[in-house]
Amino acid sequence: EKTFFCFGDKLFFTNTGMKNVHNSIINLLEGHPELNFINDILRDFPSGEVYLVGGAIRDAIIGIPVTDFDFVVRGVPSVALEKWLERHGSVDFVGQRFGVYKFLPTGCSHDDFEFIDLALPRTETTIRDSQGGYRDFEITSHPFLPILYDLERRDFTMNAIAYEMRSKILYDPFNGQKDIERKMVRAVGEPAERFREDLSRMLRALRFSVQLGFIIGPKTTKALVDNFSQINEQRIVVGSLVNKMLGRNRDFVVPRSTIGR
Repeated sequence: EKTFFCFGDKLFFTNTGMKNVHNSIINLLEGHPELNFINDILRDFPSGEVYLVGGAIRDAIIGIPVTDFDFVVRGVPSVALEKWLERHGSVDFVGQRFGVYKFLPTGCSHDDFEFIDLALPRTETTIRDSQGGYRDFEITSHPFLPILYDLERRDFTMNAIAYEMRSKILYDPFNGQKDIERKMVRAVGEPAERFREDLSRMLRALRFSVQLGFIIGPKTTKALVDNFSQINEQRIVVGSLVNKMLGRNRDFVVPRSTIGR
């Protein structure tokens, strides 16, 4: 069952009758009682919404073990959310400027999770004169930003799915489930644009294809082939003491450490 609706000038739909997917997500969450703090957030913030997003949903649908959990918390002011997290566990505010918090609920240890990522909904806009570095973004987070804005900034359709924990509605505006069913890596929106925003996404496409045994969609493949030579692009770096000591005035747009990983 699909419910279609308009959002701005775009047409989206939610899946409300995908029983197999719904059951996969429910089984996943029930298998991790350490995630019960989500119910506490929903209880303490009656107008709040919590979405399971990204790779956890993808892997649950595929049927492979889920090791990382990412949530988007909407409808809760950032200050209130931060205070709640501090009262209910340990929280790392290293990503606070981008509306991202790394959280470990009370009673959990790093043997259970390194951290659980909770984020406010956010958008990303490439900065002027960007050459495709993965940090060449202006990130805007806002607690009341619609989840669809958050999903449309993501790299591939299989990662642009969200499951709202209170309503139990699955949001899949880019047909990610369909692409998972046909084992296809497909970029969200215009593939060349997604890759030019962040060149390392081309490596992610290849990695997902190899790890999951997926093919890469025709348009995404063309954009990858057309743009892949840029993976070795360099740019002038701002003078720093380290660069001066090394006699270095240029650096790779995509860090070699990223390619190594």
